[in-house]
Formats: sequence, C-alpha cells, structure tokens
Amino acid sequence: MAKKSAKKKPVAKSATSKAKKKAKKVVKKATRQVKKPKAAKKSSTRKTSATAAGRVKKVVKAVKAASQSAVRRAKQAPAAAREAVAKIQEQAHVVGEAVGSAAETVTHAVATATGVVVGSVEAVMESGEEKSS
Repeated sequence: MAKKSAKKKPVAKSATSKAKKKAKKVVKKATRQVKKPKAAKKSSTRKTSATAAGRVKKVVKAVKAASQSAVRRAKQAPAAAREAVAKIQEQAHVVGEAVGSAAETVTHAVATATGVVVGSVEAVMESGEEKSS
C-alpha cells in the first residue's frame, strides 16, 4: 500500500487577524496625519526649562522614595525571618508532642496485649502441669 501524500489546504485568515491588520493601517495613517507641535517661542523657554526641572524633581523624589522603602524592607527582613523560624520550631514541637503521645498509646496497647498473651500462656501451662502430675 502506498501512502498518500497529504496536501495541506490553504487556511483562510481569521476575521480577527484581518481586523488587526486593518486597525494597524488606520493607526499608522492617523499618526502620520497628526501635526507635530510647533517649536516653542524664545519667550517661553523659561517655562519649558521650569517644566523640565519639575519633571526631574518628580523623578528624583520617586527614586528616593523607592530606595527608602527598599531600605525599610531590608531592615525588616531579619525580624521576619526570626519570626518564621520561631513559628516553624513551635509547629515542630507540637508535632513532636503528638507523635510522642501516639507512640505512648501504641506502646501501652502492645504491652497490654503482650500481658494478656503471657497471662493466658501461663494459665494454660499451669493447668497442664497440674494434670500431668
């Protein structure tokens, strides 16, 4: 039997991809049509430089605030780590107590069962010895 070669059918573009391309074209065209702002007059250069200085101050203030918050978080990290370790130790202690309690219960049950078996064996052996004598 010879294998048939599978021919790939051309896949039609989805409506969304067509719409995306069209939207890109429209945006490109609109951006080309938007006029660039005119150059500032010489009398307003002071205003422009003042605005730029204001922007710089804002950026400096934001950077300073970010660095201060990072320092605060770094100082709090060791305390948080100590708290986490304390919580883990406490949970381990609780689990250890629970395991110890369970072990005691199992030991008590095994001892009781052993005592019952030993007592039964002794009782049977004593009664067997009395009959044979």
